[in-house]
Amino acid sequence: KKLHEFAFSFEEDGFRTNDMMALSEHLTATSAITQLALQKEPDQRIWATRADGTLLTFTYLRPQSVAAWSRQVTQGAFTSAAIIPGSGSLSEVWVIVRRTINGATRRYVEVFDLAGLYYPTLNTDSALTYDGPPVASVSGLGHLENMLVKIVADGFVYPDQVVAGGTIHLD
Repeated sequence: KKLHEFAFSFEEDGFRTNDMMALSEHLTATSAITQLALQKEPDQRIWATRADGTLLTFTYLRPQSVAAWSRQVTQGAFTSAAIIPGSGSLSEVWVIVRRTINGATRRYVEVFDLAGLYYPTLNTDSALTYDGPPVASVSGLGHLENMLVKIVADGFVYPDQVVAGGTIHLD
C-alpha cells in the first residue's frame, strides 16, 4: 500500500526515505499493489498492478520535481506488467489482461504503444489494425465476441459496434 524512495541527501549527509504515495494514498486504500515494473526510457515510470486489476502508473522525474500517479483501467483486469527493451533506447510496456469475452475468461498479452510508433491516434485496448483495400466488414474478431468496440478508419472515428459472429460492418 506504500511506495518509498530511498535516496541519499547531501543536506543531511545520509539516506532518507520519502513516501511517494503521500498525496495519492487513495490509490491503494482499498486494493494493494501486487507487482511493480520499472521503465527507464523514454520516461522513468513505475507500473504497478493492483489486486483489483487496476494498473497504476507512477511518473518520476526527480530533477524536475515531478512525482505523479495515474490509473489505467480496461474492460477486464490487469494481472501482470513487464518492461522489455524496444527499438533504440525505448522500453516497451507489456501487460497480461484478463478479459471475459462471450462468457469465457481469457488472458491476453498486450503492448502499450506509448510512442505512437504503430498508429499515432489509436489509443485503444486490445487493438487490431488493418491496412489494405477498402472493405465493408472486418472479420477475425472472435476474441472480441459480444464486446463493444471502437472503430477508427481513414482517420475518422465511427460509431461503436458490438462484435457479432467475429465481425463488424462498416459503412
